[in-house]
Amino acid sequence: MDLPHPAYSSSQLLLLNLGYQLTQLIGLKNTALDLRVLGAVACFFIGVAIGLLFAVLRTRRLFRYLLCAALLVVVADASFIDFAASPLSEISAVIGLLYLLPAMLLLFRGGRARWAGLALALAAGLFLTTSKAQMIVLAAPVALLLIAFRVDVAFLKGRIGGRVIPAAAVVVLAAGTSTFTPRQDPHFTLQTKADFVFNELLYVSPDPTADMKALGVPDYYGAQIGKTAWCPPFFVSLEDTGVYNTTNHNETYVARDKTADPALEDAMSTSNTGKFLLAHPDRAIRVANDAANAFFYVRPTYTGSCWAKHDKRDIPLANYDHGSTYDKAAGRENPNVVDKRFTPVTSILGLFRGTGLIPLLLLWSIPAAIAVRLLARRRVRAAGERKALAWMTLFLTSVALLQFGMAAYFDGIDTSKHLNVSIFASVVAVVTAVATTRLRPEAAGPGTSVSAEDLPHQASKTESDVESPTR
Repeated sequence: MDLPHPAYSSSQLLLLNLGYQLTQLIGLKNTALDLRVLGAVACFFIGVAIGLLFAVLRTRRLFRYLLCAALLVVVADASFIDFAASPLSEISAVIGLLYLLPAMLLLFRGGRARWAGLALALAAGLFLTTSKAQMIVLAAPVALLLIAFRVDVAFLKGRIGGRVIPAAAVVVLAAGTSTFTPRQDPHFTLQTKADFVFNELLYVSPDPTADMKALGVPDYYGAQIGKTAWCPPFFVSLEDTGVYNTTNHNETYVARDKTADPALEDAMSTSNTGKFLLAHPDRAIRVANDAANAFFYVRPTYTGSCWAKHDKRDIPLANYDHGSTYDKAAGRENPNVVDKRFTPVTSILGLFRGTGLIPLLLLWSIPAAIAVRLLARRRVRAAGERKALAWMTLFLTSVALLQFGMAAYFDGIDTSKHLNVSIFASVVAVVTAVATTRLRPEAAGPGTSVSAEDLPHQASKTESDVESPTR
């Protein structure tokens, strides 16, 4: 196998290595890594994350059961959990995000719990940001989460001193993210840029000819619009070696690191397309609208044949056992059979397929508005666990927005797959927003609120003293 250079050093490798070791320990033959074992490893980490959230929540037991059950329903949707039994790294991003939820509760609690929250948030943040190249942007909200809480120790106290240890954690996060975030080799970088320009930006443009001119793309590349980088007529990311392959009865192609046309290379650069989108905001909205349609498709996709029409090219990922995919009547494999056993998120969001950006903006803005209202109002302002859940909602919304931007503007194909974490964060934000509204506020005087300095006292309260779900 020809591996990418440099190697794709994802946090997913930790799960893969554990799966490999367990496969060998169990003694399964004829395979180095059994995907069933890998799935069990991922599910174990997911279960621990949800169990930890249950343990650190200081609310009535029924509320904790309901919240954790809702999270379990979301993550168990086939569009998310099926990644557990695959080498793809989307599941490691989901796992990292899940561990950030109990970490936030511990950070808000203060005292010794804040130390545990800081350590957990740093570890989970690194696991999240190093899972995929597209997740590097999520280092920003994680860094803000780490620096937001004072950690007083010895002579490092007060408004400035208390930020030293959190600042050190941010430095570790930045260093770890920059060092271990997966690097794409030059071929995939070229492919991604070409796919965004031809398969997204120009494809959704109302005037492709004018936009090609504005971008500096030579006009004869118009035939490539709507086609992926490795497809004819120009095979942008491939080079014809001129060697005939007698086995496949076609020419042999190798991957390019740069296009054969310097003018096209300059036109597809990230800086050039960025300037174009800033100068043409309507085109940026069109790209976002197309990505929103992929968002509501939910199921991860892969790009199929070069000969399929653009709207038929994205095919749902599926790789199940021979018995479930074999068509006995036809005597052949029935491709693209997908898991439909449990799809609550996929089914509900699927109702909005083809509706574009407006429903997605509502999906983000309504939970955020609920959280902001509870945090900003003058009377009975959110405090304690309620405050933590409100901020958790805003954090998840920021993750969803940032990851959506990366998938929409830095990838041109397989958009539903690349939006997996954005979809997951968006739905979990709805869950936490609803949970916030179902908590009864702590007894407090009019206009009072809990400051960061008051939060350590939450650790000394009993379960019956803090917020409880409304009956």
